[in-house]
Amino acid sequence: MVAVGGGDAENMWGPYDGPGWPAHDPVVNADKLPRIPMYITTATGIPGPYDTLADPRIDNDVTDLALQLVLGGGIEAATHYCTTQLADRTNALGMNNIRYNFKPAGTHSWGYWEDDLHDSWPMIAASLGV
Repeated sequence: MVAVGGGDAENMWGPYDGPGWPAHDPVVNADKLPRIPMYITTATGIPGPYDTLADPRIDNDVTDLALQLVLGGGIEAATHYCTTQLADRTNALGMNNIRYNFKPAGTHSWGYWEDDLHDSWPMIAASLGV
């Protein structure tokens, strides 16, 4: 995805086969994650209720919908895969401070993010003491 925007992902942590990538991998380093409340959510990338021409964020724009489905669907499918790996690892470590929310449908787009913010807010508010 970085390359789609003209970037070079190796600018983040060096060559893919170098030590920087595993050093920044949350699955590899799950045992080092803080034991604070965390809310981690993902969908599958399969179109959901916000992935329609009628959604106000799409506003009947076929190009916007196509981008949301193709790019947003691909990004969310990738994050779903990574989040599943992280959940497996943290669960194996007995880390019960993390609330995972795996949704059966949805792309990487604002409507789902808004829902997730509302869903996660009680946990965030409690952590902040508000």
